[in-house]
Amino acid sequence: RPDEDRHLDMHVDECDVTFNFGLCNPDSFKGSDLAFCGMFGSPEHRKHLHTYAHVKGRCVLHSGKRRHGALNVEEGERASLIMWTKSPAFRQTATYQRRWGNQAVIKPESGTPDRVCLSYTHDRDFHKLRQTLGDATGVMPEPKM
Repeated sequence: RPDEDRHLDMHVDECDVTFNFGLCNPDSFKGSDLAFCGMFGSPEHRKHLHTYAHVKGRCVLHSGKRRHGALNVEEGERASLIMWTKSPAFRQTATYQRRWGNQAVIKPESGTPDRVCLSYTHDRDFHKLRQTLGDATGVMPEPKM
């Protein structure tokens, strides 16, 4: 709701696969689209890839390592059912360890980040980049008075 839980800052999930089910009719709310950016650890992790508008009864499936967030709810109320899954067997593979595990090497970022992909919670350079890139709807909550 716009007056309570307005948005969800950009983040990655602590899981392997995320299922996000839309539970309400799209005409019962405005805004709150899901913005998807690059994969954790990749040079493009703060590059915008896609914005998805929820549809009742549909499920968005994505890697838990994909940076994502919910933009501001502007009107009404949106409800979702989120399921997070982990696979201990997958996490023991060489591929997982090389990309996200103990052997992971975080690659330097390429280019200027896209504003919608910035996180005020997780990006140490948020305030510096905010001055350069400006504010964007759905990225940082307005201060409560």
